[in-house]
Amino acid sequence: VFAAVDILSTGTYSQLPTCIRAPVPEDPPSRRQAGAALRWLRGELRKKKAHWRLPAGVCVEPLRGALRCFVHGEYELAITAEGSAGSTAWKLVRLRLTTGAPNPSPDHGAATPALWRRLWRETDTTLSRKPRQPLLLLHPPLHAACAQLGLTLLRAQAAALARGAWAGRLVCSAKLSPNGDISALVLDYSFSATHPFSVPVGATGSQGDAGAAHAPQLGRSSLTLRPAPSHGLALSHSPPIPVSRAVAGDLSSTGGGGVDGGSGGLGLGGGVGGLTPPSAADWDPVPLDGLSMEDILLR
Repeated sequence: VFAAVDILSTGTYSQLPTCIRAPVPEDPPSRRQAGAALRWLRGELRKKKAHWRLPAGVCVEPLRGALRCFVHGEYELAITAEGSAGSTAWKLVRLRLTTGAPNPSPDHGAATPALWRRLWRETDTTLSRKPRQPLLLLHPPLHAACAQLGLTLLRAQAAALARGAWAGRLVCSAKLSPNGDISALVLDYSFSATHPFSVPVGATGSQGDAGAAHAPQLGRSSLTLRPAPSHGLALSHSPPIPVSRAVAGDLSSTGGGGVDGGSGGLGLGGGVGGLTPPSAADWDPVPLDGLSMEDILLR
């Protein structure tokens, strides 16, 4: 009762024991202590990293007291180690998604903040279990999320092209998995009449007059994009691109807005330096950095 009256009348509680004192803050660590802690941390990170098995496409480089693990065009991780009770646990310092993100950009990049927070929680939970091979566990879900983000961006770009400059010549369709993810993105398009891949009428032995035998014929082709097993996307071209025409397409300087069925810098097997033409079953890598549907379709 006395305490209540004291608080209501004065707004304070004056009956506290006089022995209570405010906590005294600890002195900041000295330069020698900080240096010793940093040497321990670097040694611990180096010792653990020596036994890591890295998934394909994953790079690791040391930072000041942390390790940067990244896949170009997909994500960046910064993790460190902290000691407690004689054991060492992993701690997530930063997670940055770079698929389709401008530079600079927030850590969630082109993804939604909700997706970024979910990936952070999953990554932090996995690291809290002290795995011996953390990247083998962390990479698959992060790559799957980045591949879905890349396919979603390319699908939106293809839809915009189909409504604009490519109207009537480009059809984009997506195959969805039971959980709603994009399992494949299919692009059906037509060749320009001036494109070096277009097939002259009569070239396959059909009869016709001499002028028609050399007239270019409008051809159709398709590209299929799907998530690659390890990193980036995988691309398949149907029908296969002949090496001779792929080389001619790369060496040709003709414009005309034709579709580039060659490699276009994406490693499709054709073009200058291509040794064998890709078959319909071949899947060629497409990195997720600098994604642009125009880079895939246009010269």
